[in-house]
Formats: sequence, C-alpha cells, structure tokens
Amino acid sequence: MTFFAKIFVYLKALSLETIKAITFLAFMFTLLIGLFITSYHHDPFGTQQGRTPPPVVNGDITKPNDTTEPNDTTEPDDTTEPDDTTEPDRDPLLVTEVISYFNSLGNTNGNINNAGIAVYNNQSDVHYIGSGGNIYRFDPHTSQLTVLNPLTSGRAIYLNYRDDSLFYINSDDGFFYRYDISESATTLVYEEVHYFLQLTNHQIHLKFDSNWGVAWARYSERNESPFGTIYNANHISFYGNRAYMTGSNPLQIEIRDEGSGAGRSTIVNLDTEFDVTELQALFVIRYNQNYQASFVLIARIGQTTGVYIYHEEDNEFIEVATGNVKNLNYDGTYVYFTKDATLYRTLFNDPNKVERIMTLDGNVEELVLINHWVYYRVSGSPFVIQVNPVTHQKRVIE
Repeated sequence: MTFFAKIFVYLKALSLETIKAITFLAFMFTLLIGLFITSYHHDPFGTQQGRTPPPVVNGDITKPNDTTEPNDTTEPDDTTEPDDTTEPDRDPLLVTEVISYFNSLGNTNGNINNAGIAVYNNQSDVHYIGSGGNIYRFDPHTSQLTVLNPLTSGRAIYLNYRDDSLFYINSDDGFFYRYDISESATTLVYEEVHYFLQLTNHQIHLKFDSNWGVAWARYSERNESPFGTIYNANHISFYGNRAYMTGSNPLQIEIRDEGSGAGRSTIVNLDTEFDVTELQALFVIRYNQNYQASFVLIARIGQTTGVYIYHEEDNEFIEVATGNVKNLNYDGTYVYFTKDATLYRTLFNDPNKVERIMTLDGNVEELVLINHWVYYRVSGSPFVIQVNPVTHQKRVIE
C-alpha cells in the first residue's frame, strides 16, 4: 500500500470534529508563518507603517530634529512689527512704476506739506531733488544721479515742476526762483521772503509774513507781482479749483475759490466739534461729486497728538494713530506719517490697520514721496536721503 493510500485510510478513520480541528491548526500555522516573513522584510525605519525615516546627510544617517507644529487656531498679532533685517519679497517693478496721483504739474499737497524737497517730472519720468547746495536729477530707470543746478547758497525747497521748468524757494534768502531745464538758466522771479510755493492748474501760490499775519497771494507771471492777498491763511492746500485753509480761527477749516480767494465758507470747527486744541498739519485729499471734501491732519486733543482723517460728507473724524507723529503725506492710496523715526502708512479708505514700513535715521524734518520712492531729510543735515522702494537701501544725495 502506498504512502498516500495509508494517509487516506487513516483520515477516513478519524471523526469529523477531529478533521476540523486539524484543518484549523494548519490554517493558523500558515498565517503565523506569513506574518513572520512580512515583518522580516527590509524596512528598518518602518516607512511602510507611516513613519518618516531620519534624514541622510552626505550619506550618513542623522537623527531627525524635533519640530513643533504651528497651532492653526492662533491668529497672527496685527501689532507685530517686521524685522528690518529680513527683507520681504518686493516687486522690482516698483522702481519704475508710476502712480497716477503724481501725474500733475506743480507738486502734491502732501509733498508741499513737507517743504517739497523733491518733485516728479511726469513728462521725462525723472525726479528732481533739492539736496545740499544743488538740485539733482535722478533717473529711476538707470539709477543715474546728476547735478542739474548748483545754488550759490541755501537749499531748493518747495520744488514745483511745469513746462520744462522748476520753480522753487531758496531756503537761505527765501526768494522765489525759476530754473529753465532746457536752457540751464536760473531766474530770480520775485525778491521777497516766502516760505510756501505751490503751482496748480490755474495759479502760482505764495505765502509770506505780513503785518496782518500769514498772507496768501497768487502770483501773476504777466505782471510779475503777487495779487489778491488774503491774510491769516494757514495750512493751505488745493484741489480742483478750490483752496482749503484755516483762517483767523486756526481750528476752523474754510474753503475759498482758488483763483480769486473769494467765496469764503466754513466747513467745520474742529474745536467745538471734536475738541481739537491745536492743529499741526492739514491738507485736502479730494472731494466727492457733491464737492464735500476729505482731509488728513495732525491734531492735538487734550494731551494727545494724533493722525486723523476727516470726511465732510458725514462729519466723520477718524483716529489713525497717536504719539510723536509728524511728516504727514499721501500717495493717492495710502496716508504716510512718521512716529519716533519710523515710517508708517495706512489705507485712506480703510484706516483700521496701520502698517510699519521701515526705520528711518534721526529726527525726520521732511518726508516726500515720488511714486514708490521715499525722500527725507533729518534735522541738522542739508542733505536729502533717498530710499529704494525694493531694497529699502538708503543713499545720501550729495
């Protein structure tokens, strides 16, 4: 009898329960053998079980660093200031990009509020800077800086551009000058002391001291003399064909016709409406279709000095920031100011969040904007500092 025949006879003699037990044990034995073979497969770091193997550096295995996962439920702190040593990614096109707000003759209200130490030529797409004893020409496309017009003394301030000419006041004698760029010729326009100059579409505006307070006059190029003098004219700025200022009441914003100075009317009394005790800076931003104006200002309320936005339309007075604030400016979208030698900005239409831009050097006296470029001068120095909008690199113009 063969071996398999003997096995068959033996199994036939077993009971059904015994056969089931033997079958179950054989199945379990086969399963254990399979698990043992699988676990012995070469996977020393358990990657098949979802674990990450240690990193390999230069062919050597190193221990993984302990990492802490961020808590997604934690909101970022809006007041956290960026580290100046870490440069964020900035669009290189900011160097040459033109902001339409600067495409006008003269200079902007915000720049004039900062003594107009630089001005934009929208026809040639270049900047003019009054720094030290020179007027410089800067081309943002080539980064070329050239001396345009050396002054015999003082600095060129309240720079305005029109028709290939620069108009300015000399900080030393206070006289009103015109520089013809194409002819490289300087002309003394008016030999009286002035401390304000702004060109608009219709007029040349000057301010000077008089026996009756600060005087505002328009200058006639045809007659070569001022005319239509208005006295007690402070914090003057222009939009459209309207002039906005404070008058004999230094806390009352008034409106007049830009061309004639007539038609005076009151917009708001800041003292009675909002408890303002001192007005340090003010200029108009724009007006709506109903000619209701909006302003930015630096004012003191009690013991607190702050940057504020005022809308005539709804008589809304919005606080932007408080503290040691000054150098108020505007680029058509953002309101800029300094606080403790740091530059900040906020959206004019949504001033709920103030953005820190950069730290400046020293006590900033004037701060001017040309497109995305920043120019400023610190106390005690005749030289203007230029800030690159992409790298934030500072360069002294000299």
